[in-house]
Amino acid sequence: MEERSYPYAVSRVKASESSLIDLNLWNRLNESSIDVAYQLLNDINYGSQSVEKNNIDLLTQASVNQAREFINEITPNKILTNLFLYQVDGHNIKAILKGLIQKEDVEAILLPGGTIPLDELKEAFENDNYENFPIEIRKAIDMFEPDQSPLEISANIDNSVFAQILYDLSNKKNQNELLNHYFLTKIDLTNIITILRAFNLKWDEEQVQPLLIPGGSIPLSDLTVCLTYNRDQLAEGLALGEFKNKIHDLITDFLVSKSFFKIETEFYNIAYEIIHDNYMDSFGIGPIINYLLTKEHEAEMLRILFFYKRSEKEITLAELGIK
Repeated sequence: MEERSYPYAVSRVKASESSLIDLNLWNRLNESSIDVAYQLLNDINYGSQSVEKNNIDLLTQASVNQAREFINEITPNKILTNLFLYQVDGHNIKAILKGLIQKEDVEAILLPGGTIPLDELKEAFENDNYENFPIEIRKAIDMFEPDQSPLEISANIDNSVFAQILYDLSNKKNQNELLNHYFLTKIDLTNIITILRAFNLKWDEEQVQPLLIPGGSIPLSDLTVCLTYNRDQLAEGLALGEFKNKIHDLITDFLVSKSFFKIETEFYNIAYEIIHDNYMDSFGIGPIINYLLTKEHEAEMLRILFFYKRSEKEITLAELGIK
């Protein structure tokens, strides 16, 4: 087998990009009936590992699982690519903890592809032994109390995922300027969305504080103070950090459209472009992560598109953020 290296991994990624849905196919999917849309996906072997060929949730899950397995196979640096798999661990741990509280079997909603194999994850909870879990995620599980609300559980685990990412990147052996830039931006933008939701709910700082992710480049106090502003001051107040001009314009638009889907899509694109700008770097992690993020985003947009089809509603590709 050829030794793993960035040029080798990037060449494998470039060869696999033919599996990505191009603009022409997106247009055909959007214009087709739901039955024809499924056939179009089956024709390109989308989500080929899925047993059911007319279930968009299973097809997209299979497609993303395949992409994660592929990245795990070719990566020259598993520690760095694992940063993008911790979210799967977080999803699974939240599901198990909520299942314990509600005394429900959550097997059906657990996802493969995280850094913790599912059999090891389930065994750890059965034996109450998490010593092999990533350190920051383990801390969050140790803090779990059965009387916590689902919102508290989600916030604690989500925060631990980002804490684990920053912990890994802080190790001198793993320092990577591109990924550090991406994740700090991701934290900032996620926190701004949280503030917008809290503002709409008329929450105060005490209510929103547990939901904010520490470690970003924008101080949390600069964000929470905006909860005291009036609506006309919000765009100016939250226009912070490297992308403050874009953020200002997007929040101004949001205050008119009131569409969280639209602003979340645009915020996703801001962070994604950080990775995509390194798409041609044959000697770095950029093209590898770009492929993974594109496959994940592709799956999410397909789920939304098919939701609209089932609802017999229309959505444009521009509204999906597909250009």
